[in-house]
Amino acid sequence: MTDSHSILITGGAGYLGSTMVSALLAAGHSVTVLDNFMFKQNALSHVCADPRFDVVRGDAREEQTLRPLSLYGRSKVEAETAVLARVFLHGIDNFEAMRDRPYNVGLSDANLSKWELCERIRAHIPGFVFMEAPIGEDLDKRDYIVSNARIGGMGYKPAHSLDDGIAELIKGYRMLRNSLYSNV
Repeated sequence: MTDSHSILITGGAGYLGSTMVSALLAAGHSVTVLDNFMFKQNALSHVCADPRFDVVRGDAREEQTLRPLSLYGRSKVEAETAVLARVFLHGIDNFEAMRDRPYNVGLSDANLSKWELCERIRAHIPGFVFMEAPIGEDLDKRDYIVSNARIGGMGYKPAHSLDDGIAELIKGYRMLRNSLYSNV
């Protein structure tokens, strides 16, 4: 990477945002986070000493919050966008080749129905039981495939597979048992 950028991340104290902050700072960028800290998270404490990091307490849904920060921040009120750190850095590094085109970002192997996903989870957890509820209706009617071919053609490859993600979640759930964050 040759250029350093000033980047605003709304919701930057959340899971995805805090991951992006660390990666962007490590890549040499200056980062400002706008977050209302509604979940009392502290995922950014480790970057507070970095002089290229700043944080603003505020709510991106309130237009007056964004006015002093940037045009990007104001436009964020109209369109919330979640961008993972790796693909964001890939976009910066390949800006000229990628400019002016939309890109879907995700895992092609995650183009599964909920039932198929449960079957993949069962491959990791023998005896995992899942079923469709005999009553009610699933409000999520999505039944389409999202193509990640365009960004793949630009050299971007996800760092983790669906199976990697399932394995990570299994480890996380082991830690959550009988804790503040668990319902079991």
